[in-house]
Amino acid sequence: SCHPARMRPPADIFVAASSVASNCSPEFKSPQEANSLLARALVHELGHAVEFQLAEKGFPFLERWNSEGFASWFKTHAGQSFVGRDKVYNRSMFRAQAKELLTPDWRPSAFNGSSEDYMRSYALVSVIADGRSLSRLTDLYRRMARDQISLTVAVKRELGWDEEQWVAEARRYLGSK
Repeated sequence: SCHPARMRPPADIFVAASSVASNCSPEFKSPQEANSLLARALVHELGHAVEFQLAEKGFPFLERWNSEGFASWFKTHAGQSFVGRDKVYNRSMFRAQAKELLTPDWRPSAFNGSSEDYMRSYALVSVIADGRSLSRLTDLYRRMARDQISLTVAVKRELGWDEEQWVAEARRYLGSK
C-alpha cells in the first residue's frame, strides 16, 4: 500500500522522501539506510522511464504487472552500478525469491501490487530478457508498439506462450519444480 516514488511519462520522477527514508514504516532509518532506500526507489523508477522509451506507441497497452516486472528486472541490472553491492540488487536473491513465489497457478491478471507480485512479475520479464536475450525483449516491445498490443499478446504471437505456458517457462528458467 506504500508506494514512495512514481514515474510519470516520459521521465518525471516523484519521490515522497519521508516515505522512502522510513521504508514506509513509522520509524526513520539511519542516513545510510535511507540513502540506500532512495537509490533503490530511483533505479526502479528509472526502469519505468526506460520501459516507456522501449514501448513507444505501445505504452498505453502496458499492464501494471508488466511495468512493475520490468522495473524490478531493470533494478537487478542497473542497480548494482548505482548502489554497489546492495543485497537488494543481487540477481540470485531475486531469482530465489521469485522461484519461491511463482506458483503454477499464478497469472499476471492476479497482480495486486504486493511485493510478492512484483517478484512474480520480475520472473516473467526475466525469463525473456535473461533466459532468452535482451534483444528478444526489445523485439517484443517493438511488436507492442507496432501492433499496439499488450506484452501478453506480443509474447503469445512471437513465442507462442499463453499465460499458463509463460509462467511454466519462467518456473523452469528459475529452476522451480
